[in-house]
Amino acid sequence: MKLTFKDSSFPILILILNLMLILFLTINDAKAEESHISLNDYLTQVREKHLGYKGSALGASGAEQRKDEAFLLVFPTAFAEADHMVDKKLTTNPAFQGNSLTANTYSLGVKYQSPYGISGKLYYSLMYTDIEGASSVFLPQNRYHESRPTVELAIPLWRNLFGAITQAEQEISEAQALSKSFELSFALKQIKAQAELAYWKLALARDTVKVELESLDRAQKIQEWNSRRAGLGLTDRADLLQANAALELKKLELKMAQDDLRSAFQNFNSLRGLETADGNLALDSIETLDLKNAKPVQKPTEPRDDLKAYEQNTKISQASARKSLSLLSPDIQLVGAYGLNGRSDTLGASWGQSWQSNRPYWQIGLHIEAPLDLPLIFKSRAGHQSELQADDNLLERRRFEVDQEWVDLSRKLEESKSRLQLAKSIEKIQNEKLIHEKDRHKKGRTTTYQVLTFEQDYSSSQLSRIRIQAEILNTLAQMKTFGDTL
Repeated sequence: MKLTFKDSSFPILILILNLMLILFLTINDAKAEESHISLNDYLTQVREKHLGYKGSALGASGAEQRKDEAFLLVFPTAFAEADHMVDKKLTTNPAFQGNSLTANTYSLGVKYQSPYGISGKLYYSLMYTDIEGASSVFLPQNRYHESRPTVELAIPLWRNLFGAITQAEQEISEAQALSKSFELSFALKQIKAQAELAYWKLALARDTVKVELESLDRAQKIQEWNSRRAGLGLTDRADLLQANAALELKKLELKMAQDDLRSAFQNFNSLRGLETADGNLALDSIETLDLKNAKPVQKPTEPRDDLKAYEQNTKISQASARKSLSLLSPDIQLVGAYGLNGRSDTLGASWGQSWQSNRPYWQIGLHIEAPLDLPLIFKSRAGHQSELQADDNLLERRRFEVDQEWVDLSRKLEESKSRLQLAKSIEKIQNEKLIHEKDRHKKGRTTTYQVLTFEQDYSSSQLSRIRIQAEILNTLAQMKTFGDTL
């Protein structure tokens, strides 16, 4: 049956088609809404899915938490000892010394290493001795208990004087933890910067493909127009060949832009831990950033995290040098001990006697140990002194380089903003110039070559603007690694 405007079913059909169209557009809008990802959403996905980011975050937190373990070097430590000994060697006088000795020794106490070099122990010892084979006439008590509370001290007089070695070991332990914490913290900020840059690079790559598509469309129209004119004999064949060459060149440039887009999208997904994803994902518009008026990131008052890590590594190097210098010195220690004694055939009686001061035990002495290769010692000391001076110079240079990097980034940002303003102005002029020249070409007042040249100028101005936008975004991302602002 032929459908006419007079058919009563036609208005109903139109209504149904309109409803289907509305439904289709609504579904498409909903899908587009679902597939849109903002910059903040993307950065959240990177933080949650990027294993390198998660690992660096955990590592930085863990290293920061263990920085105080250096204090364990100078914190009192409990210790306990238990020894069992059997000695059946021949003795010179078995009647007095017996022919077998069994001894059990137990000690419990605390020891302490002062940050100023002094070390000490405070402990209580219990000993049980059993001498077999001795005559009861000469040795009435062959089984007995001994108890002894004791305090010991060792004071360095040269090596580790004022705790030089101890304090260096503390500084090394703390600096190692902080260095790793700062290094991983800087890695976090670099991943954040890479993620933000990857987001906008994808947006810029799409803009580049769009520009190349528009440029290809214009080249296609010019080629078709010249083909028609050449078929009618209204233009020289050279114009057609020029248009054909320009069309093929635009196809090549589009293919390169599409390849770059695929690489940008792969990097975009890789940073959020995905191998594949929806290629039609909608992003924030780069025009919302107003890059030509972008404000520079405020320079933080604290050094950048990689510089902090370098400072801690310098501390490690210098503390190691100071420790080595002290170790090269002679070891002279004043040592002393004082204790009380208790002895009885029963443990209780021995314990009670050990707290009486009528049978004290004390000892004092001087221990000396010195290396003998003096020429090598002097040479090594000179080498460590040179390393200390070198570390100071290298650290100052590194600080200078980081400061200069900030100055350079600030300068680049301002220069790129100025170039972007000029690039947008040039892009507008090139577009107006191209439109005008195409109109002249239709009227036969200019050549195809001239139109192609103007079209290329316009495309170049668009691509130039995109490149400058990428420069600004890259500079801003690098500046954000100086502080926790991303």
